[in-house]
Amino acid sequence: MKKYIILLLILTFIGCSNKNNPSLTNLKVYNNATISEDYPFITDGNSLVFHYYFEAEDEENIADDEFAEDFFIEITTSGNAFTLNSDDLKELSHLYRQYCFCGSINYSSITAGLLEGVKKSNEDWSIFGQITLELGYIDEDTQEIFWQHEKELVLSGTFHSANIPIGID
Repeated sequence: MKKYIILLLILTFIGCSNKNNPSLTNLKVYNNATISEDYPFITDGNSLVFHYYFEAEDEENIADDEFAEDFFIEITTSGNAFTLNSDDLKELSHLYRQYCFCGSINYSSITAGLLEGVKKSNEDWSIFGQITLELGYIDEDTQEIFWQHEKELVLSGTFHSANIPIGID
């Protein structure tokens, strides 16, 4: 009987592991694409769409701390490099989504920033940028602003060419 208890204790301690969910960042660029309001947010078009996805590290001992965000920005360029300042960025089509146990966002606007890109081989792009977004929630019936705040995104790295997603049926 003692052997079974010892075996059970050993298995219990081996079974307890520190499950770690590290943060994740995906950087993608879609050629001949455009932004859509409907999932998967990308459809066929005539522009480059850069997609930044970030998922924060999960804190195992904190309930409902999960956080992820998507940011899409659509750029029309025929060259191998671009530089966009605040005025240029304000005119671009973009989409921001956050996934968390927090307030809903139904509007975003670019208020400031700088975005630079250089095309690398294989349709990949090296991107550096800092973009300030105004995010908030507006009641669609009354147009009353319930809340708003600024969020700063730093985009830096190689955005890898990807196929336009098909979506779900």
